[in-house]
Amino acid sequence: MRESSSDDARRNFRRLLNDVEHGEHVVVLRYGQQSAVVVPADWYEQARSALAANRARMKPGGQVVHKDGDIGNNELANIEVVYPEEGERS
Repeated sequence: MRESSSDDARRNFRRLLNDVEHGEHVVVLRYGQQSAVVVPADWYEQARSALAANRARMKPGGQVVHKDGDIGNNELANIEVVYPEEGERS
């Protein structure tokens, strides 16, 4: 994942979009702080769907866990919700 200042992103927006269309994620920095992440549209839709599905099936106290440890892999087959055993809740 590469970083780009907001000024550079504005000046070179077409290049940034081309990079994103080819699978790159770009963190946009504003005043040196992360302001946004530009990701491919299909990746965004997958992440949105995965989050909505997890919210729909999640009870209070549950935690979203990525089975293979890859937090960038938000396909539903890679995500599960786990709940602490009774008595383990803090």
